[in-house]
Amino acid sequence: MLVHNKGNYVRNQNGVRLVPGVNNISDEDWADFIAHPLNQRLVDEGEIVPQIRTVERIEGNQVTREQKTAGLADMTAAEVASLVKDTFSRELLGDLRDEEAAGQNRKTVLAAIDKQLEDIEKSFQEAREKEAKKANE
Repeated sequence: MLVHNKGNYVRNQNGVRLVPGVNNISDEDWADFIAHPLNQRLVDEGEIVPQIRTVERIEGNQVTREQKTAGLADMTAAEVASLVKDTFSRELLGDLRDEEAAGQNRKTVLAAIDKQLEDIEKSFQEAREKEAKKANE
């Protein structure tokens, strides 16, 4: 499941680590993470945002609500683009791209992912050039 850490700090709890930005963790890890009261407070305050959707089911006169993990197909293109801008793992971006290409294949989402990958690569290239320049001085 995708979990957005909007804060400036790495959050470690119960063996689960959430770095700033978007993280992909298992449902079991999420259950372990959210079991701690501090982490529940971070969710309530909007610093940690799990990508979950509430699904309503109507059976007769009874309405039941359950939460399910939201995939890219459950999100608008704008929601996905917002998450992508705060994703810094090339591996996760590649996974998101594959999921989108196999699913809704929205051009705006794919373009946002590709741009973020390019920006990350550009940052790495600039850092390598800076290090090479320092080494030659």
